[in-house]
Amino acid sequence: MSADATTEEDVYRQLHAAIVDQRLPAGSRLTETALSELLSASRRHVDKALLRLAQEKLVRIRRNAGAWVAAPTLQEAREIYGLRVILEEAATRRTCEVWRPEGLRRLKANLAAEENAHRSRNLREAIRLSGEFHVLLADLSGNSELARVVEQLVARTSLVTQLYANPEGLGCWHSQHHELMDAITQRKADQAAALMRAHLVELEESLRVTAPTSRHHELAMALKLR
Repeated sequence: MSADATTEEDVYRQLHAAIVDQRLPAGSRLTETALSELLSASRRHVDKALLRLAQEKLVRIRRNAGAWVAAPTLQEAREIYGLRVILEEAATRRTCEVWRPEGLRRLKANLAAEENAHRSRNLREAIRLSGEFHVLLADLSGNSELARVVEQLVARTSLVTQLYANPEGLGCWHSQHHELMDAITQRKADQAAALMRAHLVELEESLRVTAPTSRHHELAMALKLR
């Protein structure tokens, strides 16, 4: 593929997926020249894609120094969860109010895929699907702006999980998601909202104080080019 054929959107989507899927660890250096060569994209398209990711706080750009995958501080992590509690509690209530039975198929498909990931001990995929569950619930609220903001916060949470999550506590996600689905399908708004709040508060409270050191990565492998 020529550099002209690889658009800004192509670059953005590949980098976004690699960050959210935790193939590009928090703190990873993102060199424009290397990305341009690996993705067969112009440096202009790479630069614009990095700016978009920086606006979503998935990337941090330092003037005259370059770009890195964001590494949220513990305080930022807590603020992300705090905002998610407010927005997702509201989204959950709204989803109960406008609930349509066809939404159940989408929720069940997500939970089945998450269960398979847990069964095969693919923690990275299980984390991705867990985030997808929350985005899906927000989308089912019918409020596209709310869903968009939740999606961005969930993407940032993938970095938080990578840095601060306690692996021993991740297995509880799946059962809590089932409880949420049951309450929503029965349109029990108060119960569902309370479950969502408790779920997110529990995740925040389980965060470790100390983040691990950054892992080594190779851009080509992270972007699935090798």
